[in-house]
Amino acid sequence: MKKILNVDNPNVYAEYVGAPVLHPQLALISYDEVSPFRHSLNNYGVYGLFIQQQFPKYLSYGTKSIIVGDRSIIAVAPGQIGGAEDNGTSIYINGWALLWSPELLRPDHQFFSYFETDWLRMEPQEWERITSLLAIMRKEMQENEDSPALRHILTSYLQLILDYCQRIYLRQLTQKESGESDILKRFHHLLIDYFENSPILPDTSAT
Repeated sequence: MKKILNVDNPNVYAEYVGAPVLHPQLALISYDEVSPFRHSLNNYGVYGLFIQQQFPKYLSYGTKSIIVGDRSIIAVAPGQIGGAEDNGTSIYINGWALLWSPELLRPDHQFFSYFETDWLRMEPQEWERITSLLAIMRKEMQENEDSPALRHILTSYLQLILDYCQRIYLRQLTQKESGESDILKRFHHLLIDYFENSPILPDTSAT
C-alpha cells in the first residue's frame, strides 16, 4: 500500500519538509533552506505551485509518470495526487513551493488540470521575476501578523504570479499548435515534391 501524505492544509506540507509555518492559509517554502528532505506522494486538498530549477526524476502526476524539464512549474489543485513516494532517501531541491487554501483564492486557470499540461517551462527572466515575488511574499509573512490587509497583499502577489503562469501556458499552447501546423505543412510539401519528381512509368496497359 502506498504511503500518501494528505495535504488538506498548506502547512501540512511545510511541516513535513521542516519549513516554518508563516500563515494559516498559505505556505511558502524555500527548498534551498530545508533540503535535504524525504520524498512524499501527496494527496492535495489545496492549490499549489512547485517552482524549481530541477525536479526529481519520475514524478507521479495523476495517473501518469512525468520527467520535468529544468526551470519549470508544476501546478496542483484539490483532489489531485502527485509527487514521489517516500523510499527512505533524501533529496536536495533548488526552488520554491507555494501552497494555499481554496478559501484564500480559487483560481480557474486551465494549467491546473492534469489534462491540459504537465508543467510550465520558464524563461530565465521569468524565473527571476517569479522568485523575486515569492521572496517579497515571504518577507511580508515574516514581518506581519495575519490580518485582512495582509491577506489582500498576499492574494495580490499570488494573482500576479498566476498571471505570469498563464502567459507561460498560453505561449506553450501557441508553440504546440504552431509545431503541429508546421509538421502538416512539411508533410504536404514532401508529398508534392515526391509526385512532381517521381519518374513517370510507361503505360503497359495496352501490351
